[in-house]
Amino acid sequence: MRARAALAVLPLLLGGAANARAQAPAPDAAQLAYARPEGAGCVAESAFRALVAANLGGRDPFVENAPRRISVTLSRSPRGGFVGVAAEEDAAGKPLGKRESTGGNCARVTAGLGTVVAWWLFPIAPSKPPAPPPVARCAPAPETPPPAAPAPMCVPERVYVPVVVAPAPPPRPRLVAELGSLLSLATVPRRPGFGVVGAVGLRWPGVSLAVEARVDLPSDTAPVRTPAGLQYGSAWMASGTAAPCLHAGWFLGCALASGGVLRMEGAWKGGGAGTSLPYAALGLRAGIEVPLSERLALSASADLRASLIAHDLPLLNVVAWTLPTVEGAFGLRLVATFGGP
Repeated sequence: MRARAALAVLPLLLGGAANARAQAPAPDAAQLAYARPEGAGCVAESAFRALVAANLGGRDPFVENAPRRISVTLSRSPRGGFVGVAAEEDAAGKPLGKRESTGGNCARVTAGLGTVVAWWLFPIAPSKPPAPPPVARCAPAPETPPPAAPAPMCVPERVYVPVVVAPAPPPRPRLVAELGSLLSLATVPRRPGFGVVGAVGLRWPGVSLAVEARVDLPSDTAPVRTPAGLQYGSAWMASGTAAPCLHAGWFLGCALASGGVLRMEGAWKGGGAGTSLPYAALGLRAGIEVPLSERLALSASADLRASLIAHDLPLLNVVAWTLPTVEGAFGLRLVATFGGP
């Protein structure tokens, strides 16, 4: 829809340029190589040709086998939005000019490059005609009238057609869903422990906010000697985490605030089977996110969290395991995005 809104002004531009077409000189000819991403709202090559022609008095300057070559390449930016590059070469391949344009709206980026290309191809006529060559005379001839002065050369005035582009709307957040597994260090008795994690959130260019659900699977302690003989217990955890993150290219960094339930099971002092205890922690995350396609990416990260509540796992008055103050985890996730540009 945004590309259609940007192209809605082309009939007005072409109509205004038609009156100046008879006065404007023919533009310089050039070959055109045009590339754009599919399904991104970028205008087609025919619309780009019409946009350049509107700035050149309605004349299309692009022909095959022209000595000059113009290339226009549109692509997505890793940080969100679009990047457009226009380059000019002569017949020998020598670069004559290059211009780059970025923005959140592909049609707006294309319109800016169209104005640049039209400027490159607009003909520049000399300001005054060259002086005529001298005429050799064998003898003076007063009776012969002097030759008439050449008629002054008319230099057509350049006509500039403004390109009106609607302002780009503010970027909308994209919905993000994540699913993966992790290896934990010191979160449960055995090292490493195994767990699963899922998350949903919103992402803007450079910033995201997600809510995660994590389960560390049950893990047994090492056997300990008690008055009743060798005993062992087990522990597992279910927690939720709020994770605001910053993104720079493939790299990400997050702050973590976690809370949940730590479940401990074994031969307790009173003979019970187990108990549930509160869990809270604060931490940091660092990682990378490698794109697999336009909507999928693979994320690898490392977490470091500090527990805010200390807990012991006693077996008949003998402590079998203590929740460490600092714990870590390595995670691997598949990230899917929905919506957005």
